[in-house]
Amino acid sequence: MDSAQRLAWALDVCRKLNMRLTPGRRIILSVLADHRVPVSLETVMHAEGVRQICDPTTAYRTLMLFREAELVRQVALPAKVRFFVLNVPGESIHFLICRLCGAMTELSPGDHCEGMESTV
Repeated sequence: MDSAQRLAWALDVCRKLNMRLTPGRRIILSVLADHRVPVSLETVMHAEGVRQICDPTTAYRTLMLFREAELVRQVALPAKVRFFVLNVPGESIHFLICRLCGAMTELSPGDHCEGMESTV
């Protein structure tokens, strides 16, 4: 699914939930639709146009609203940093996260984590 289809899915879910689609909510959904791997609040805030529409507190509250509606999944790292990704049905839900730098990559369907060990 491309980003336009992911955004259309998210907007449709919001409509079905009778969720008000403010400009801030729309742009945050657009940012999330552009990323298949989880993104931080900081990444959302640095996306084009977000700062002109909402402040970090509003963006965070919006992400929490989306999480409660199961539109977004939250991925928490040990360093208490939270990341968010659209909860699109049928998309991979597994990510490999580097403990040193926090870089994330999506695992392909069929990739198995059994036997993976840290070499650090």
